[in-house]
Amino acid sequence: MARFYADPLGFERYVFPWGRDLLAHHPGPDTWQEAFLTGLGAEVAARNFDGHTPVAPIPMTRASGHGIGKSTMSAWLALWIILPLII
Repeated sequence: MARFYADPLGFERYVFPWGRDLLAHHPGPDTWQEAFLTGLGAEVAARNFDGHTPVAPIPMTRASGHGIGKSTMSAWLALWIILPLII
């Protein structure tokens, strides 16, 4: 999991079985989700967080309508943050 420190998109692609099982009809995240995760990873890398010394927060938002996957994105990000701490 450490290899996904600054790669939330890579983490999401690694953890979820895209194209298989329950996600058989889903090849991966939407284009906007990929862009958001890629941008977040770049911001994390730019801050070079060492796990101890505080860094500036990353202000990112997404304005949109209903049903585009914002809640799903929140769940992915929660897993990306917490999963390395519990395994």
